[in-house]
Amino acid sequence: MKLLAALAAACIIIGTAPGAEPQPLPKRLVVIKVDGLPADLLQRNIDRTDPATGRYLLPWMRHVFVDGGTRVENFYVRGVSLSAPSWSMLDTGRHLVIRGNAEFDRAYPRVHDYLNFFPFYVGFARSRRADMPGVEVLDECGIPLLVDQYPYAARYESMQLYQRGVRWETFGAMLKSRIARPVREIVDESQIGVDFSAALLQQQERELIAKLADPKILYLDYYTGDFDHTAHLTNNEAAQLNVLRSIDATVGRIWTAIGASPLADRTVLAMVSDHGMNSDPKAYSEGYDLVRFFNSPAGGRHHVVTDRHPRDQYKLVGLDPFVSWVVNPTSDSTYLAGQKNYTTALLDLDGNERASIQLRNSDLNQLQILFGQLQKQDAQKNVRGVLAAEAMAIIERNRAGWMATAAGLREELPALERAIANESRIIGGQPKKFTAAERAEGIPLEASRRISDLENWQRDERGYSNYLRALERLLAVQPGDLDPMRLHIDELIPPGVMGQPNSLGQLQRYVEGPVAGLALKPDGSFDEARGFERINYFAALTGIHVRNATEEAWGSEPVDFVAVRVPRQSLASSLPARDLPDARAVFLYRDPADEALILSQTRDGVLWLRYVPVSGALEDEHGTLQFTRADWR
Repeated sequence: MKLLAALAAACIIIGTAPGAEPQPLPKRLVVIKVDGLPADLLQRNIDRTDPATGRYLLPWMRHVFVDGGTRVENFYVRGVSLSAPSWSMLDTGRHLVIRGNAEFDRAYPRVHDYLNFFPFYVGFARSRRADMPGVEVLDECGIPLLVDQYPYAARYESMQLYQRGVRWETFGAMLKSRIARPVREIVDESQIGVDFSAALLQQQERELIAKLADPKILYLDYYTGDFDHTAHLTNNEAAQLNVLRSIDATVGRIWTAIGASPLADRTVLAMVSDHGMNSDPKAYSEGYDLVRFFNSPAGGRHHVVTDRHPRDQYKLVGLDPFVSWVVNPTSDSTYLAGQKNYTTALLDLDGNERASIQLRNSDLNQLQILFGQLQKQDAQKNVRGVLAAEAMAIIERNRAGWMATAAGLREELPALERAIANESRIIGGQPKKFTAAERAEGIPLEASRRISDLENWQRDERGYSNYLRALERLLAVQPGDLDPMRLHIDELIPPGVMGQPNSLGQLQRYVEGPVAGLALKPDGSFDEARGFERINYFAALTGIHVRNATEEAWGSEPVDFVAVRVPRQSLASSLPARDLPDARAVFLYRDPADEALILSQTRDGVLWLRYVPVSGALEDEHGTLQFTRADWR
């Protein structure tokens, strides 16, 4: 509420002088959304003047938000520096449900690709999609957008990540405006290329300004990604300032149009940005190829899934905008060679100096290695018995968790099936055509939204049903079922299934492949500690070095730290009860001497965080995290 009050008090177009009569409450909201604009860059330039003219470099932002309004200088989106999570918080005012630009499902091969517009546009044209993927997820969680506070007929929404519907007339008007020009300009443009992004922004600005003249339109927004695109390409301050000045001119045109509108004295204008990025002109942005790392022996020999083709500017396949599931296979795998359908790492690489990494559960890797060895016809009977006993031991230690997951799925899937049947009946009774009045109220969108929901539910029902069947088969396995003639790995571990998230201990001792030969204990049982090749991902990731470190300040190690979640119960024997987190803690790792725990508790509705320096953290086979308290430094 404080944020909304600050914006309202800051941005009413006609300021209130001391002692003047109170102005009427705002009725209309206009929001300018600037993607990727760092607050410090705006702060540095909003007070600057041009030495040649003495005028401010950003005169309209200065006039609107400094001279006549208010800046919220300590406002930060509480989340990672990524567009999809940050805009979700800005557009809803709620804590994060969406935590990446792409999110993968661990139960079956599915990705929520929040930044890809093309499938949405095609689905909308076929009347099978009504909203961008991020909006669909928020709708499933019952979280409304700010735009939802206004009737459909009372809002103008630009094209953005959290977008409802598509106005094809905007595209048509944009194309018409590009064609209705002198022939020479069109010919010149055909030679150098058409900047559709700029043309679309110009058209949306024209439409927004026209809508301001209609007093029935109460919500309007304008989204621009120009600054974000430029800042990702270069940290040259002159180039970034050039884009910023263009946005400043847009602010001026919108501000002027507000002043001439019938709701001028009841309009709020706000400008927000979702995140910042490195805009230091002295710093040279560098990247590191994590896909290649996880493909390599040092990274675990994974078949890696990304939501885009890496290095797509060098590949024709990278031109396909409808791809959201790309398998990057490795030729180094020791037990999944030639089986790229068995993906074991999921990467959301699209971020500002961060990557989200998910690895297949280490115990599933162990089982697949053992199953593969059991399938060999030449395995001796005594060897097969040892391998089968080890496989059964892994199943037993996962039995409680798998049973709980299976029980939850058995409870939820019938409800989902009933919802699918009911929704199918409703959709079957929907009209195929709509009147002009119904279209003006957004009724066709609601019809398309139902179709999209149904297709998403059907896909989830198929995916989670397959996962449940695989869990039930694993739980039912007996030693006799592990005979080479009866063992079908793809029925027990389907391709694309990642299983439960790895514990901290599993990531410290992650199984990447088999060792040569059969490792046995003195009693003849399988030696699990020596029977698999393992990797400590905390040390492996922070131990990455590059040869061509271009800046001394950044060093030659591209990974600063690794963060993972830790369940409350793993800390029960290491922390006093009063310090235990409500649910999970976050473990940070830089090196064995530089580690930390972030503990969270909610007290009387207020979130409290405690930062605890530790060292030498190690999770044992029972899931207990042991560590030494370290000094602050």
